[in-house]
Amino acid sequence: MHSFQLFIKNTRESKELEQKTIADAINLSEETINMIEQASNDQLLQCSSSLLKNQIRRYCEYLEIPEKKIISILNKIDILYYKKSQYGKLKAFDYINRLTILIIAIVIVTLVTKHVRENIDTTNIASQTDSKTSIIYTPIDYAVDNSGEKQNIPSTNNDNSSSQNSSSEEKTNHKSLKAHPPATANMSNMVIDEPNN
Repeated sequence: MHSFQLFIKNTRESKELEQKTIADAINLSEETINMIEQASNDQLLQCSSSLLKNQIRRYCEYLEIPEKKIISILNKIDILYYKKSQYGKLKAFDYINRLTILIIAIVIVTLVTKHVRENIDTTNIASQTDSKTSIIYTPIDYAVDNSGEKQNIPSTNNDNSSSQNSSSEEKTNHKSLKAHPPATANMSNMVIDEPNN
């Protein structure tokens, strides 16, 4: 017997009412009144929740129990039905499902983290190779002037007369030499500033 059953029975007895009188007044059977007052948990919860709550509400209203107390009793009945139902209890299958979902989530997070780290590593390697590449300039052929003819280039031997001749020719032909632009330039390292006005 639950506390609300004892409360209803004591209220009825304090008003000196019999079960038959109440059953006739609220149009319920005496068995139903007796069940509401004294039934065990299993017997009480055999009928549907809404039917039992409706019967108890009518019984409590006839006994002039305050509305707050009626709501409290009906909430206790809801709790009893919840505990009885299978929805409130987890089965082994539920635990397996939750464990599977957790494992899948961990695998996804691990794979995403690995993929992001690989992308960061390849980006770092690419940026390191870009920063280490030097600018390659096209060598200037000082032996060719604008007209495409060969100039006399001083030889590497230590001949004084030839070095004097070549130095004088070099001074006269200095204006005809052109520098070539770089074959490949690392444009990402170049900074072009606007002139200050």
